[in-house]
Amino acid sequence: MKINYKEVAIYAVIAAAIVIAVVFILGKGLISSNYNVSIRVAQLGGVPQYPYQASHFLINITNNGQNQVNNLLVGFYLNGVSLNAVNVSIPAGKSVALLKNYTYQSAGNYSFHVIADPGQVAKLTDRQQAQNTISLLITQPQSADVYISIPNGNITDTQSFTMSGAGTFTAAQMAQNYNISLFNKLFTPPPKILPKIFRNLGNQVAYFNGAYVMYANNSTAYSGWLQGTINPTLIGLVVSSFGLHSSQYGNTTYAMVNNTTSICTWYEGGWTKILAYYNDSHGGTCLGFSGNAYNPSESQLLVSVLKSNSNLIHYQSGFLYTNITPLGSVLEYSNGNITTANLFNNSYGFVFTTSLKKLAKPLNSTVINNPKDICLGLIYNNGPVHVCSVFIATRNGSINQPYGLINSSEITSNYIINMYSLVNQTTSLVAAHENAARLMGALEVNETSVTWKSGFRNGCAIMNSSLQCGFLNFNYTSNNASINITNGFASDMRIDTINCELAPGYPTVSINKTIASNKTAAVQFRCYNLPVPSATAVTAYSLSINYTVDNTMKSAFGVLNVTNSGLAASQGS
Repeated sequence: MKINYKEVAIYAVIAAAIVIAVVFILGKGLISSNYNVSIRVAQLGGVPQYPYQASHFLINITNNGQNQVNNLLVGFYLNGVSLNAVNVSIPAGKSVALLKNYTYQSAGNYSFHVIADPGQVAKLTDRQQAQNTISLLITQPQSADVYISIPNGNITDTQSFTMSGAGTFTAAQMAQNYNISLFNKLFTPPPKILPKIFRNLGNQVAYFNGAYVMYANNSTAYSGWLQGTINPTLIGLVVSSFGLHSSQYGNTTYAMVNNTTSICTWYEGGWTKILAYYNDSHGGTCLGFSGNAYNPSESQLLVSVLKSNSNLIHYQSGFLYTNITPLGSVLEYSNGNITTANLFNNSYGFVFTTSLKKLAKPLNSTVINNPKDICLGLIYNNGPVHVCSVFIATRNGSINQPYGLINSSEITSNYIINMYSLVNQTTSLVAAHENAARLMGALEVNETSVTWKSGFRNGCAIMNSSLQCGFLNFNYTSNNASINITNGFASDMRIDTINCELAPGYPTVSINKTIASNKTAAVQFRCYNLPVPSATAVTAYSLSINYTVDNTMKSAFGVLNVTNSGLAASQGS
């Protein structure tokens, strides 16, 4: 190999230049071998004790040397795991202050460590003083038994519930938009203030335990315990938005909503607590309960009653879709009836609530075989499973786009099974009905259920005195309709095409069926735009019929009224 000495000489010059540059940088103090820094960490404000409280750290970094510190890396660690790092530059003899906050998500031991030059790239004169540690213990919050906050005697009706933060916000939205007993009791009394609190502050709630109780004297109380960054001050801001004045009694914030209803909030044992009280006789307020600790006998009663119903537990455990996210659960006991409910959603953002009520007194055969309840919606009949699904209007009767709420119900001698499905109003209302019905069937409750009767009637009319039509069948699965057409002309006529749609722009179906004079024949065709299950009597499709009589093509218009009895026809009932 021939060595090119000219190239070797060039590389030698470059190497020498690099060495000179490094020496120049060191001479300028951009990389120091004798940084003398010290770090001190202090907590500002109170020392946190429970989860979801925060530490506020003041970190003071001092340059004790005679040279400026440039771009010194300072690392922040929690229990040995890096949180983040910053570069600091400090003139000689000066200090810089940094603020660091941390909100605790759970109980446990926490050690915060701040260290200069964690990678040991620079040379520090004293590494021991260039770091500092603060350790503290976050304790477990008080055991969440909300019945401790309210008297447990003379209770006639009670509902206890546990929600995640997302479940709290979702349930509050449902309570605001829909008048449903299950959700109303989650936020009452007072029914307007509590939903707004949880709608506005739901993103600051991690866990929510609560109870609603009704007493024999018609008074009601509400106890809510919340974990998260939510606090009584924030709740007070929402309460004040209703024009209410709050007063402070010890650590309790108190507001009178009206002559019969009051609301109290305070922080205790790791929980932000809400206590609301309604007294029909204008006697007593929530202040009479706050700060007291009652014997939580109602909790023990609910648990024992639930455990004594093995079938109820079995059915409820199976009454869930797969691949769902649990949002919360509810347990209610009233007049001997016990109800369990689960709130959950899926990856599409749809919300479902499953509910099973175990009746204290079984329904007799007369009620089962001759139900008073008429279904004003879709009906599903498949063997012993009979389900009615109705569209639930919002509180103000408006359409809650893009979502619609469907309530599907099955009634047996010992159980009332419900499922609320908040789904896409354009594409999934009928699917919600079918899915809920099949889910109820999968429970295999081996009891005869009420066979629902539709409150509506199907119909068909053609605006031509020589043509008559009668409704035969409508299949919700395929959207196919069958009708009878009677030829009132003096000669044969042929039905050429039929167009059936809710909105214009859909295809025309070719029929090509000849009907003799004064005879009737059945024709089948597809309708477009799926009917929506609702409390209205019918879904009215527009019909456009082209026919030929006496070698002349003509048109007739009509309407096909499809009742919202749903899958009854397609399931063979």
